Parts: sequence; C-alpha cells; structure tokens
Amino acid sequence: MKKILLFLFALVQLSIVAKAQEKFIKGMVPKTLIEQKVQGQPMVPGQTPKKSNTQMRIALGSDERLLGFYTTDEYGKTPLGYGATYYLAGAEFTPKEIGRMVGGEIVDVRFALYQSIGASKVYIYYVDQNGDIVEACDPVSVASTKAGWNEVELPSPVMIKENTNYIFAYEVNDMAKGYPLLTDKSINPDGTTEGGLIVNDGTGWYSTGGAYGNLCIQAVVKGGDFVNDDVSMKKLSADKYAKSGSEMQFKFNICNIGLNDVDSYTLKLYIDGAEKGSFETPVPLTYDMQTLVATVTVPDDLAIGEHALKLTVDKVNGVVQTNKYDDHEQQTSFIVYQNAMEKKYNLIEQFTSQQCTYCPLGYTILNKLESKRDDLAWVSLHCSGMGNDEYFFNEINYLDAFENSSYPSASFNRYYVSDYDVNSSFTVALPLGYPEQYADQVADMFSDIIDESCSKIPAFASVDISTAYDASSRTLNVKVLNEAVDDFDKIVGDAAVTVYLIEDGLVSKQYDQGRWDSNFEHNHVVRGILSSVLGDKVTWTNGKSEKDYSIVLDSDWNPDNMSVVAFIGRPIVLQGQTFATSVDDAYVINTNKVNLGGTTGIENLGVDNSDSKEVARYTIDGVQITAPQKGINIVKMSDGKVYKVLVK
Repeated sequence: MKKILLFLFALVQLSIVAKAQEKFIKGMVPKTLIEQKVQGQPMVPGQTPKKSNTQMRIALGSDERLLGFYTTDEYGKTPLGYGATYYLAGAEFTPKEIGRMVGGEIVDVRFALYQSIGASKVYIYYVDQNGDIVEACDPVSVASTKAGWNEVELPSPVMIKENTNYIFAYEVNDMAKGYPLLTDKSINPDGTTEGGLIVNDGTGWYSTGGAYGNLCIQAVVKGGDFVNDDVSMKKLSADKYAKSGSEMQFKFNICNIGLNDVDSYTLKLYIDGAEKGSFETPVPLTYDMQTLVATVTVPDDLAIGEHALKLTVDKVNGVVQTNKYDDHEQQTSFIVYQNAMEKKYNLIEQFTSQQCTYCPLGYTILNKLESKRDDLAWVSLHCSGMGNDEYFFNEINYLDAFENSSYPSASFNRYYVSDYDVNSSFTVALPLGYPEQYADQVADMFSDIIDESCSKIPAFASVDISTAYDASSRTLNVKVLNEAVDDFDKIVGDAAVTVYLIEDGLVSKQYDQGRWDSNFEHNHVVRGILSSVLGDKVTWTNGKSEKDYSIVLDSDWNPDNMSVVAFIGRPIVLQGQTFATSVDDAYVINTNKVNLGGTTGIENLGVDNSDSKEVARYTIDGVQITAPQKGINIVKMSDGKVYKVLVK
C-alpha cells in the first residue's frame, strides 16, 4: 500500500476560478475606468465580519449549472465606473473556463449592479475561426434594472460550441459619473483573470488585465458534459522556497460540481512526476469553493533549484475519474534550498505625502511597530499623487506606481500579501490608514507579516555597507558589499541592489485630518536614491559583489541626521511604460543600514572560536594575499570557518 500523507487543513470560504489562457481580448483598459471605495477606513483584524458557512446558490434545475468566475449568489462590494456616456461591460470565457459546459445551452444571463442603470440590453458573442467577434443571438432588452442581481431569460437558448470563446455583456447608457459595475474581487480574490472585465466604448474591446477582478456576470447552462460524481480543483500554490527535508506548505481550492453529494474523494500528490502519497476526504464539499491549506515534507534528496508539485483528483465517491478535465489536475513549482544567511534588517517603504490628511495615521502605526522591533530599516517615500510635497523627487514615481495604490501605505520587505481583508487593492504596499485606537493591534499584524516574510523568503545573500563622509566637500562615498549562498542563481536568479539616503528630524508642514500642522516632524525621509531607483543588477564574482556610490549632500541636509539603507532583492523590470515584474516577484531578501561615516561591520560567516588561527587570506575577488590589504579581506581559519574583515 502507498503511504497516506498526513495533512493539517485550514478552511477558508472562497469563490474561485482557474486562471484563463488564450484570451481573445487584449490590451489594457483606458484610465477612464474608475473605482469608488465604499469602505471607510481599512478593515481591522478581528473586526472583519466572517462569511457565513451557509451555501449561497441560485435555484437550478437538475440538469442546469452556473457558468461564471464563481458560482454563488454573492456579488462584490466595490463599485466601478467607466468614463463614457455609452459602453458595454462584459466578461470573456475561454474553452478552459467553460469546461464541461460544451454541448449545453445558455438559457439565462444574470449580472450584478451597484446601482440601477435604467433600461439595458444583454449581449452574447462568440469568437469565430477568423478571430472575429460575432453575435451569438439578438440582444435581449431589459426594461429596468436594480442594484443586485438582474436575471434575463433568453428567448432562444444559445448552444455552447467546442473550442470557442464566449463574451457576456450588458449595456450601460449615460452613466459616465456613476459607479454601476461590480466585480468579484472582494469575494473571489484568487480568481482574477484577464478578460474577466472588459469594456467596449465603440472603439473596440479593452481588458483590465485582471486589475479590478472579474465582472459579476453569470450564465445558466442547461445540459453539457456533466457527470453525477465530480469535483473541481483550482489554484494550487506552494511556498516559493522550501528547505530540503523540511515541511512545505501548499494550498488549493476545491468544490463539488457533480449532480450528487460528494461523500468521499481521493487526491494524489506528485513531486517531479513521482507519486508521494494521497489523502482521503479531508473536508466535506459543497458547491462553494473552499481553500485547503496543507503541509508536506520535502524529500531530502531533491537537488537545489526549482521542482514541480502536482495534485490530481483520483476518485470521487469511490469512482475513478477516467475523464480527466483541466480542473482535475493542478500543478505549481517550488524552489529547494539548503542554506541561508542571517537577515540583518527588514525593509519598510512608507508611501506618504504632506498633502495627505490621513498620512499621520501611518506614522502612528509605524512608530508603534518600531517600538516593538529593533530590526527595521524604515524609509519614507514622499509622493506627488496628493499634490506638491517638498520632499518629493521624480524617481519616487516609479516606486509609487509599482508598489502603491493609496496613501498612507507601506510595504514590508516588498512581500506580497494576498489576503483581501489586509490588502484589498492587491498591491505590494499595504494600507496604513487605520484609526489610531487600533494602532497597537495593527502594528502586531504588520509585525506578523514581517515574520512571515522572513520565514517564506530567507536571506540568500548578505548586505554590508561602508561609508566615508568628507565634511569639507560634503561628499559621501558608499560601498555596498554582498555575498551569496552557493547556487544563488538557481535559488533566486537575477537580483538587484538599491541604496537609499535618508534623513531624520525634518520639521515642516503636514496636513493632518483636516488641518495643517506646521511643526510636524518628518523622519526616515528619502533624500536620494544612490543606485538606480529600480535597483542595480548584481553581478557575482566567486559569490561576491561590490558596488561604489557617491553623492554630494545638499547644503540644507544635516549629515548628523542621515543614514544609508541598502538592500538586495529581486529586480523590478520596466519595459517601456509597463512593469514586467509581477507584484509577488519583487521581494527583498536582505537589508542593512548605517549612519553616515560608519560601517555595518562585515558579515561573520562562521562562529567565532578564539582557539582558531588564521591559515589563509584572500581579497574580495578571491586572490590570495600574504598580509592584510586595505579593503575587504576574506580570512580562512584553522577550524575551517571563514570571515570577512574590513581593513582600513
């Protein structure tokens, strides 16, 4: 018998959908798409209402199914509008998303609205073999609409063809200043897909690229390739990094889509194609998607680098699944490593503005966080999105555009948090505008996020800083030294170093909850970015890298209040005017900081042993030397330990 894996599961109610592929609609929607936040302050941990476990599902016939990016009766919370007097709002479904619906007939379409749009029309299109968008039936008029679901019965059913893309859309008239659209991002955060929200303003179809979630629109399909006992599995993901021989966490989404209740089911787990075990019916299934979180021990014989994790549906109600659909098999990857280094500091990038009335709340939260930890390298980026700011400079716009969507906010090691309750905008930076009475609780939450980032993203390289300041010329020279673990290229790949120059104790104006404070103390203010704003590419020589920077301080900067913060992490790649880097791939792996004129001290690669003696010495590029040499020396000891030593 094969060994049954032991799993620890946590359940979270979610609506989910597989990521689409081969979308017909391309391009980004024009920036006239606007979003109105209906929530006030960000939700506070422990204060967020939990979703009911009660199944929410439209009444269907025995041979009917819902086609949508999720299949419950819920709809989103955040309204959207499009800046045009007339447009079509729709969603595109690929053959992969349609799945078992082939051969069935679309008999109803329903769409959810934030507010009435008066009369409307519903359209169904398909994409023909020439790539043209063709009406599948005549538009269906809707005499009136309402907030919530609007259900429209088709006069004649539309047959779903094999290997065909379909578009469902409804008409919006004279609503340029309104916010009638609803998307599923608040209830189906992991289900975002390109083509899930598209608009046509008469000049063509545009896709939001998943930035706002999927349009709350569904179809009722009668018939199709359904079986009595069936489940759907989506969105398998795993920890990015897993240490050989240790436990690795993974999660996936699963629900019942068959005609019968699911009393039992069997899933099998594979690593690099080799079956590693199975598990039996970990949770009861309903038509609501559930997220299951589990752990598995990583075999200690796996090589350093990337590996494949696969999960398959084997049996449902004791019946072996011979018809393997796309959602019967999910695959993801993870990276195995052996060694990591000490993480010196954790990077906080605060996004703020003198013009932002709630930004002082961000300082309150981060000051509280700083009082709880001694491992923070906090930098404050003053942005221009709210208006003029005396501490803003143009390079900050790039970081603001990539990481942030609102003020005040902050990123923590540029670690991406996918939890909607914490990160409703799904950006790198998290909102800081919590009421002051929750400061302690929120600071604890961010501290937990930092700890999670450290456990999920180990330090695979060190960062050391040496500075020299000439007061007469006000010239600051900075040397940043990095050393990587073995096989860094297989573990992290490309990396970049970024260097900030920050200043404390700047007293000037700040808008604060409706009034101007002319004596607000701004700390951690980024005065300059010595590297490229998106980081300088790291080139390794024998596992080491060294970069030099220089800057002349402005006459009104106080060097006694200034520090240098340097960090290494994944690069942010800009292609033309578009970021090619995803929000979950810009993480920081190590950070360090030092006051002007100081040095961080050189990273000790071993454990000090007073009985050990020096047996060899090398320069930073690996050349052996017979005596100490100015700069960084690599010292090998008789007990096998190796040290880096700064010789002045």
